Amino acid sequence: MAKKDKSVFYSIIFMVAVIAVSLTLTALIITGVSKVIAPVCLLLITVFSAYFFFVYIRKFQNINNELYKLEDGFESLKKKMIESSIDRINLLPENEREKQLKQLSKGGSTIHVNRHGISNVNYNMRVMTQGMNQFINYIDSQTYIDQLTRVGNKAAYKNAVKLCNDAIERGDAKFGIGFFDMNGLRDINMKFGFEAGDRLLFDTADLLKKSFGAKNVFHVASDEFIVVMMDANYYDMRMLTSKFEDEVKKYNTGREEPLLSVARGCDAFRHDIEDNYREVFARASKASKQDKQAYYDGSKKRQREKNAAYF
Repeated sequence: MAKKDKSVFYSIIFMVAVIAVSLTLTALIITGVSKVIAPVCLLLITVFSAYFFFVYIRKFQNINNELYKLEDGFESLKKKMIESSIDRINLLPENEREKQLKQLSKGGSTIHVNRHGISNVNYNMRVMTQGMNQFINYIDSQTYIDQLTRVGNKAAYKNAVKLCNDAIERGDAKFGIGFFDMNGLRDINMKFGFEAGDRLLFDTADLLKKSFGAKNVFHVASDEFIVVMMDANYYDMRMLTSKFEDEVKKYNTGREEPLLSVARGCDAFRHDIEDNYREVFARASKASKQDKQAYYDGSKKRQREKNAAYF
């Protein structure tokens, strides 16, 4: 823990003492009590006070000079971060790209540091601190955000898993897990291009956010999403998964290929069966794989029927 800087407090005490002694010596000179010692002491105190004041003047000037350098470094860092952010935003679908650019522009205003006068040092520090905190928060948020889908990434997912396991150890765990795997993403990329596949990934994440809430959705692999819902039981997960299925149907209505298809499976923690997160995840994953297999079996059947009709 950082120690508090007491230099200002000591400086005030020193100045009060100097003023008190100076007034006392002046009174002695005026009353004629001391005609030699008092003037000499007063002169020494005046010289020492002037030196003390000069030292502090230089100290504040050095702080302002450092702020000058810090501002230049900060502006350079900010420029690089904004350029990097724009590069990533260009990968997003057009509607989301516009939203993110507006959000970035709100935090992209130039921060001016007033460098005139010692009295502005505290103001300068406060402005610089606010600016740096703004971008530190931005960096922290990006650490846990998947740049393509704008939901939680693997790092955020690991934190969610840890929260679940911690709750299990405390004995108050209640959470549900959903496993969602896009069907046919590789074929979509091959037939329609990676841009079409990326768009479907982004839209899948968007539909999951609508159904389960943005903070609960994580993109963990190329075509896989995991939902971790705290305070949710099995019936909650089934209801929300059904809501997601309805969202997918509405999404596909009236659309041309490629259409969106997502295999899904869900489950929830049960105190009488599991003692760790992994076991709940395994059941949700298994249900998703079964759903995916059913999709591909049906797809093969439809293809055979289509070929038979052609011949």
